[in-house]
Amino acid sequence: MVQAAAQPMLIWLLAGLASGFAASFVFAGASVWRYLAAGVAGAVIVSYLIMTAGVHVPVSDWLLRNLMIATLGALPVIIIARVFD
Repeated sequence: MVQAAAQPMLIWLLAGLASGFAASFVFAGASVWRYLAAGVAGAVIVSYLIMTAGVHVPVSDWLLRNLMIATLGALPVIIIARVFD
């Protein structure tokens, strides 16, 4: 069983991987690994910053809240990766 403190990080990683994988199909042309890395980096960094800053996200379910934050954090980084492709 995954410890409670590691669960949000696991959610961030999975959401970043899913966002990067989906972006590799939308933005066909570059390596899938580039989008996976960009998705994970964006998801983890933005999720950590929002958690550390204490920003309140008005979603009651913690899983949905973490998925939303991680996905929204991954998207700008993936778009930046596409621009500099």
